[in-house]
Amino acid sequence: MKKITTFLLTLLLIGTAIFASNGQKAMAFAGCPITEVQSHVEGIGWMPWDNAFAGTTGKGLRLEAIKIRFLPPYYNNENLHVQYRVHVQNIGWMPWVRDGEVSGTTGQSLSIEAVQMKIVDDNGNMLKNYSIGTEVAHVENLGWIIGGGDGCTIGTTGQGLRLEAFNVFSNYIK
Repeated sequence: MKKITTFLLTLLLIGTAIFASNGQKAMAFAGCPITEVQSHVEGIGWMPWDNAFAGTTGKGLRLEAIKIRFLPPYYNNENLHVQYRVHVQNIGWMPWVRDGEVSGTTGQSLSIEAVQMKIVDDNGNMLKNYSIGTEVAHVENLGWIIGGGDGCTIGTTGQGLRLEAFNVFSNYIK
């Protein structure tokens, strides 16, 4: 049983690395910034920083705001930044922010409907040897959907559906 579990976990990790790198060779750990996300959730407020998921599932609660950052030594690293923005109900796309700044609203009872994120240099240019994104996102009435990354839209716009949860990962691509 232990061998089967180890084998399945290994397959899962390999599959994740291949999926996340768009077919390019992904460096799973060496040189890979570790990403953290903090989410502001309806009725809960700010949740603790998490290096995997933002939001909740099975509760029907809306994401209202997020913060995304890298852990040291990449946090506030010169020329390496995580940049992101959210699409908010009744407002639309919020401005791009970076490195742990708030994107979204608090105290207004408005849902995040979609998110975009990318890794950029000091000038806001997307870095080609780094990738950031989400494998899955949980959307109201749709359930779990396949994610995306590197500037792609995760979630929906123009449909009035709240984004309830998503995962975050980053890769260094050699």
